Amino acid sequence: LSAVFFKQNFTPTNFDATNTYPYANLFNNGSHVLPSLEDYGNDGLPLTRLPDGTYGGIFAIKAIRTGGDNLTGVLGPHTIRVGAFYQLDGNNQVAPFIQTNGTLTTGYYMGETFNDPVQFTIHNTGVINSGNGGNYLANFLEGHVGNYTQSNIQPKPNLYFKNIDFYGQDHWRVATNLSIDFGVRFEHLTPWGDAHNIGVPVFDASTYSKPLSAVLPGFRWHAIDPSVPTGGFATRFLFIEPRVGFAWDAYKTGSTIVRGGLGVYRSHDAYNDVYGAAGTVIGQRSATVTNILLSSVSSQASRFTSAGGFSPYSNVSGVDGTDDEQPEVFTYNLAVDQKLPKQMLFEVAYVGNIARHLLNNGSTQNTNINDINALPIGSLFKAQPVGVRDANGNLVTGGGTVYPLFAPAGSNASNTAVTNLDQQHIDAFKPFPLYTRLQISKHNLTSNYNSLQVVLNKQQGRGRFGLAYTFSKALGILGSQGNGYPADPFNLQNDYQEEAFDHRNIFSTSYSYSVGKVFQNMLLGGVANGWEVSGITVIQSGAPLAATNSPSFGIGGSIALTSTNPITGQPQVQSLNVGNTTILGTPDVNLQPTLLCDPRNHSNKTQYFNGACFGAPTIGTNGPYRYGFIPGPVYFSTDVTLAKTFHIHDAQNLQFRAAAFNFINRANTSFNTASNAQALQLNFQGNSFATTDPNVGLSQARGQNASFGYASVKEGRRIMELSLKYEF
Repeated sequence: LSAVFFKQNFTPTNFDATNTYPYANLFNNGSHVLPSLEDYGNDGLPLTRLPDGTYGGIFAIKAIRTGGDNLTGVLGPHTIRVGAFYQLDGNNQVAPFIQTNGTLTTGYYMGETFNDPVQFTIHNTGVINSGNGGNYLANFLEGHVGNYTQSNIQPKPNLYFKNIDFYGQDHWRVATNLSIDFGVRFEHLTPWGDAHNIGVPVFDASTYSKPLSAVLPGFRWHAIDPSVPTGGFATRFLFIEPRVGFAWDAYKTGSTIVRGGLGVYRSHDAYNDVYGAAGTVIGQRSATVTNILLSSVSSQASRFTSAGGFSPYSNVSGVDGTDDEQPEVFTYNLAVDQKLPKQMLFEVAYVGNIARHLLNNGSTQNTNINDINALPIGSLFKAQPVGVRDANGNLVTGGGTVYPLFAPAGSNASNTAVTNLDQQHIDAFKPFPLYTRLQISKHNLTSNYNSLQVVLNKQQGRGRFGLAYTFSKALGILGSQGNGYPADPFNLQNDYQEEAFDHRNIFSTSYSYSVGKVFQNMLLGGVANGWEVSGITVIQSGAPLAATNSPSFGIGGSIALTSTNPITGQPQVQSLNVGNTTILGTPDVNLQPTLLCDPRNHSNKTQYFNGACFGAPTIGTNGPYRYGFIPGPVYFSTDVTLAKTFHIHDAQNLQFRAAAFNFINRANTSFNTASNAQALQLNFQGNSFATTDPNVGLSQARGQNASFGYASVKEGRRIMELSLKYEF
């Protein structure tokens, strides 16, 4: 039996900093904390994330209780083990960065103008008629905000789950040189349940038009429908996990061993995977406004709260109530170990796994692959559906309208073109138009890892070392547990590619050498004997750039389409934003560049892909989701330590240690976006064409960023560390 209890609390008390903040928020929730600042690449505004302690503090109360027992018996050549295990995990917590105080970002690629709901047409700092938004930091200092997001409350869910399992295993000595292990584990894993008995919500489309609760149309949860379990997800009675392995001494000498095994293992969803859904039924909502003056943010408050308390046009989380899975991993390995002269051991192994039923809980990026309310490509180019009503029962204006790409000349009004539709009108095209995103989690993601691993070890004698090399591939559907950024919520196979932690080649070595007792003389021996030098060297290939940064290399900017006004004879410019809403007709699918050549073909040693190979897709089309494997720079590190212990008297010793990290002072090549913000940014800003046809301009547009694809930054330095430790 065992138990672990953890409690942490943070309660700020001084809110004087907000006394002079002149603006109101989207939700009038009484927050006393300034909005957090989050910049596009952390290279303009300071990254200032402010936890909101207005509502009684941020706390975490976690407890793990476990119990179990094992029984072992020997029956001839069989060693049989059986056992049982019980675990109860509880997590009563308030997350630290719920955006109740609001979070604002700059508009990194705001156009020359934008339509503010109060002040109408606002010019950014770019030159008039240039199509250029100018300096995005200067725009912000003038009060121009790219995005403003806020949550209405800070939920305090108290979640728990149970794990009840038992197993049986047989270790069978088939012969003196062969043993086989086989067994099975039976697990009863419950999803995260709600100790408040409110429940985790499930989405049921049949209740959307006739909701059980006006606060969350289309959702059911335990408090209003007891047939829904408190965890939302269904619970499977048992997960069955067979396992088998063997070890074979090929020549009965212990010099050559062949071993292998495979097995099925289940894990449990993380607390964070259902925290958002649990907060939904407590009443948490978030809302976002884009391209707006900071002074106008509060003017949009009425859009996000209806008379019945429902918050329309917000992002809401839930789970799939028919899903009774938990993440499953099927592992397999086969290895050969060979003793070598000089007390060395060589091993070559094939190691891999296949993970299934991973939880699809969305993504931290613009593309959410669990959004069942996402719009397919081309949706906004069709007629707006007729008869759509808002949360107060009023018809949404514009039903039946096919919006042009550009607003009429001289018009400052919103909702006159695809490029200036507000959130209400965009949501009118969606299957469930009262919501912006319906993020419904389901266990439908997969991944796999396969590797060839080679190891050479010598662990005895004065000189010891270990050499290891791994060639591997890590593939999966991006968007799960930080494995990369997805691009397509409709076809998950488009998101199946190299994961963010896929380092194809990894070589590492560790070594140590002890001088030992060289001199018998007490004085000389005291100085020269007993020194030990040790070190670690690591070389690994770079991670895939598309998975670790952006599936589209942050495609953006705008192109200028110039023509002559037929009435005035003066030049006129239309600015076409290179973004998914404008070109794809949806904000929910990532805009991908077209390929003009193979970007993996390049010649410059600091160039990691050919930026000239990327173009802009035309209206209603998208580029490929895969470009081939494009890794980033190689990482190299080598550290050395020199140590000796000087004996003083009895139990008294003085230990000296000198360590050098990156001791050869080698700098690694890096795509450091703080130093070189454009290195991974496909920017079409600056393209200008004498045409009114956007497809002509897009088909001819080329990236204007000369540093795109070049890793020009060098990082790393030698760090020395000296220490003395007195033992007594």
